[in-house]
Formats: sequence, structure tokens, C-alpha cells
Amino acid sequence: MYLEGRSTARNYPEALRWFSQAANQGLVDSYRSLGDMYEYGQGVDRDPSKAADLYRKAAEHGLATAQLELGDLYRIGKGVQQDYFEAAKWFRRAAEQGHPIGENTIGYMYCRGEGVSRDYRQAAKCLQKAADQNYALAQSNLGLLYQNGLGVPLNYAEAYKWFTLAANGAPLWAVAKSLSSNGRKLDRGRSCHQREPRLRMVKHED
Repeated sequence: MYLEGRSTARNYPEALRWFSQAANQGLVDSYRSLGDMYEYGQGVDRDPSKAADLYRKAAEHGLATAQLELGDLYRIGKGVQQDYFEAAKWFRRAAEQGHPIGENTIGYMYCRGEGVSRDYRQAAKCLQKAADQNYALAQSNLGLLYQNGLGVPLNYAEAYKWFTLAANGAPLWAVAKSLSSNGRKLDRGRSCHQREPRLRMVKHED
């Protein structure tokens, strides 16, 4: 409430106080909320390393959103040493809980061979799970695989279907574009940010 300014004025010090009290009582989600405040400098000095420690506490208790945040920090080397294998581990844990961003992201990493062996078939399976949950970025990425016959049979009709579904539920930048002849880049993003021009994943790409 204090963090987002809902029903009251936004007040970062109050948000920090209440989240800290809740975390001291073992409320797992509060660790993630505190991590957000330290990562983005909301009412405190920006401290990605402390944010990573807080995300880890929640992630180790199975909180999927914290697993995504921690994985993202490892993927880009923010507050921790960059480690694609560690990033993939946390994204996979979120995906195993059925989180569509986790499924889309680990699918992206299978396409790129980041922290895992490049495996388009496995990527398609992961993206399919997220796309079936109406996650537009995954629908766009899955369309790219069908458009280029990567991990799935070449099928333009199926590609068109997934691109259309993505366009109906996503901002324009999330609509897939054709893969480059050599790039095999998918679109990633985060319902969040975007980093590379084709395949999209999750957030952070500063």
C-alpha cells in the first residue's frame, strides 16, 4: 500500500518499515518486496547486492517471483557475478511452478544456449506451456519457432496463429518479427523490458 501509493500517499520509509517487520516474522513475500526496494533504490540507497541476498531468501523458500528476480540478476550480472548456469537454475525453478515468465525465459535460454545446451525442441516445450497461459511474449516466441522450423515442424499457419494471439494481447513491440538468416533470435522481454531485438524474455536489460 505505502510502496505503490494505493489508498494512501506513497511513502517509501513506511513501506520499508512494514516490509522489514514482516520479513523479521518470516513472511517470505516481504523479502522479495524489500529486494525490489534495494534493487531500484526506493527509499534506500540502491544496492543490487543486498537485493540479491533478499531475493535469495524468498527464492529458497519457493517464491516464484523471487526466483525470477534472482535469475535475472545472475543473467545480467547485477549485484552478483554473471552466471548463466545459476540464472537458468532459478528460472527453471519458477517454470516448474508453472510461472509463464519462467517458462518463457528458460525457453529463451534453450534457444540461445545460455546456461543450458541449445535445444530448440526443449525451448518449444517451455514456450508452449507459457503460450497456453496466454502469455503474449511466449506466443510471439513460439510463433517464431514455427515460422522457422526450429524445434517444431515448419508451419506458417501455426506461426500466424501464435503471432495473432500475441498481437491481440501484447504491446506492438512484443509482436514477433522474422528471424534473421543467421541469428535465430527470438523475442524476449519482460512484461517488463526488452533487450535484444528478436526473441523476448523477462526484464532487466540496462
